[in-house]
Amino acid sequence: MRSLVMAVNLFMSAISSALSQAFVGVSDDPLLVWNYAIVTILAFVFGFAFYLTHRGLDKEEDALNMVADTKYEGKKKKDESDA
Repeated sequence: MRSLVMAVNLFMSAISSALSQAFVGVSDDPLLVWNYAIVTILAFVFGFAFYLTHRGLDKEEDALNMVADTKYEGKKKKDESDA
């Protein structure tokens, strides 16, 4: 499990590095207007996509929090002394 988490972390770092390398050419602009504009637009688009993907989770969590408590105690083990 630890190696899987580390692999995902390194994969996300690789994607981040690739994106930053893609924007290196834009940073020649002395005012850096396009660099910040592109990052802002991408953040807005992906933020909106994240919202659309996960907008129902609060309602689902509230519904799960309202589940009634149970009186189920589970199966009791038979003691060896009772046998």
